Amino acid sequence: MIPLNELEAITLSELEAIGRDERLEIPSGLDDELRGLTALLAFADESDDASRKTSRSKTRLRPSLMPDAGLALRDKAWRKWLPAAASVAVLLVSGALLIGTPKRPADTFSDPAEAYAMLEETFSLMGSKVQRGVELASGAETVVENVKSKVLGYCPQPIER
Repeated sequence: MIPLNELEAITLSELEAIGRDERLEIPSGLDDELRGLTALLAFADESDDASRKTSRSKTRLRPSLMPDAGLALRDKAWRKWLPAAASVAVLLVSGALLIGTPKRPADTFSDPAEAYAMLEETFSLMGSKVQRGVELASGAETVVENVKSKVLGYCPQPIER
């Protein structure tokens, strides 16, 4: 492989000599692939040019630029079924979104006093859980204070923060 700085320094005559070298092996099928890529590039260029024009003239590839492998580019049948496929996709997505949306829950209590009693029970349960968390945190605080006093007891000088 040639380093980039040497590659930039190659002259046109040296490139032609490399191209004429019979010892270089060209992969099979490279010619067809290059023709296909050239046709695709020409199609893209013509599509860009056509989209820039304000007139509604239709652009077509010249048959001489299209290889036999490029039949899909010449075939315009996809223009007939593509809008139908897009509309089916939109319908499926919108249907999935409508079916998947959660519905508003119905009232579970007919008696407001019963609902209030359940609310008080729920809040008392939450309060007991919070109280347990506070107790655990205060217990951890005493452990931290014990460790801090032991560490500072071993240090001759106070630790600056």
